[in-house]
This record gives sequence, structure tokens and C-alpha cells, in this order.
Amino acid sequence: MIRSVNVTNYLGETLSIDPFDPESSGFLITNLKGITPVKADINFTDITTQDGGLYNSSRIGTRNITMALMFMPKPTIEDTRLLSYRYFPVKKQVSLEFITDSRRAEIVGYVESNDINIYTKSEYSAISILCPDPYFYSTDKESVIDVLFSGILPGFRFTIPSNSDAAPNLIFGKMKSVNEKIIKYTGDSEIGMEVIIRAVGPVGDIIVYNRITQESMTIKADKLQTLTGSSMSSGDVITILTYRGNKKIELLRNGVVYNILNCLDKNASWLQLRKGNNTIAFNATSGVLNLQLEVKSKTIYEGL
Repeated sequence: MIRSVNVTNYLGETLSIDPFDPESSGFLITNLKGITPVKADINFTDITTQDGGLYNSSRIGTRNITMALMFMPKPTIEDTRLLSYRYFPVKKQVSLEFITDSRRAEIVGYVESNDINIYTKSEYSAISILCPDPYFYSTDKESVIDVLFSGILPGFRFTIPSNSDAAPNLIFGKMKSVNEKIIKYTGDSEIGMEVIIRAVGPVGDIIVYNRITQESMTIKADKLQTLTGSSMSSGDVITILTYRGNKKIELLRNGVVYNILNCLDKNASWLQLRKGNNTIAFNATSGVLNLQLEVKSKTIYEGL
């Protein structure tokens, strides 16, 4: 059951529409469509010598969300009508956040129409929103993926050691390095990730891979040296994005950002997280202990 719909217009203003308390927002949702999974386009190649065909490809198109809003006096019907122009401006971008019993997710779209029927006993508006990205992105903080493969373990103790030679040394922290971790993904559809690679020393070729699917991405040290003057070294940060429609590889060195997409091995695959457990690992031809890896991602749903 939908508990709330939060509408954010292109100016950053947010209106919360409560289906159980329409007087608070001035709008009563009487109809809502387009929040279930979008129909997929399946492409086949016909075979002239036999029945049927061969699977070629498939894709999900854009999403069209439509809703009918009945106007409540706030303080008058005309004020509510003008409020709909403010939060559903035609051709402008809006963000819709849906809060249900089990999910909290948002989607971004553009208002195609805000068709208002004025000369009726109960004035209402028929709104159509086209969403180029058909997926809902979770806004629940618990669904955010942020996995650190290496870092510092706290080791500070408040006990003051004695001057005895047998007394333990005072340890403030320990470096922890893990080359492989299992990332659990609970979304409906596969999604890309943000891989952040930090170096504390010289490193050779860098390999990030998925043990389950056997897919990998390799950043070649010789290509990086040709492009930027040296291979990855202390203080460098490489960021890899593998999201649909947003793929890139950048190097941050001494405050300067380099596009190092050409340093990616030609046989590389853009890694994706699939529903369930994903075993992500990394390695290097040299200096693997000088690497620190972090993986971030979101959770997407096909419908609510």
C-alpha cells in the first residue's frame, strides 16, 4: 500500500501527498498507473528454414506514470489548481518518491501534460510524467551499498604502558587488507557500481573482477604511464563508474583529473551487481598491498 508520494519540482520544492490525509496537501489521488514493471521489447531474428526464431536482444523502454488528482480546497479550489502548476510544470523535471509498506524509492521524469478539467463538479487534473530511466532507485539508507575492502582497524587503548621491556607497544591502529568480499544485492534488476581505488605506493596492472561471472576489468599500467607520465603511485585515486548510461574511468593525481578510459583492457567487461551474492575481488601484477578498494552502489526496483 502506498503511504505517501513526495513530489519535488525543478526548483527543489517538495510537496508530500498523503492518500489518507488529502486536506494537508490539497490533492486526493484517485488513480495512479505506471508504477508496475515496464513492458520489455523482445527482439527475435526469423529463420527461413524452420519455425520460430532466434533470440536477439531485449530492452525496457521508458516509463509513463499517470495520476489523477482531485482538488481539495486549500484554502480554495483555485489555490489548489495553481499549486498543481507549481509542482507539475509542463516539460520540466520532477522527482517522485513513493513510500510503501515495504519500499521507499524515487524516480525522475518530465511532465508531459497537466490536463485540468475545470468545469466539473469535482475539479481534478490528469497528469502524465515520462521517465527516461524506467527504474525506481531506493532512498532507504539501509539499501545503500558501501563496502570497504581495506582500511584501518582501531587499536588504541587507554592503558598507559610501563617502562618495562616486557610491556606491549602502544598501537593506535592496524592496516587491514582484504582482496575479496561478498556484496549482497537485493534489487530487482542488475546495476552498475562505483569502484574507488586508492594507492599508497607504486602499483602495476590493476584487475577488478567478479569471481562468480568471471568478468573482469584491467587497467594497464603501461597505457597509464603513456597517458599521464607514470603508472599508479602513492596518492593517486582511480574512480570507475559502470552504471548504465554513465560509464567512465578517471584518475585524480595532484588535484588534476585525467580521463583514463583508454587505459582499460580491450577485453574488459563493465561489472554489474546481480540479485543475490556477488563476489568482487581485486589484484595487481605488482604492489597489490599498496591498493585500497571501495565499492559503492544503489538498489533499483522494476516496480513498486
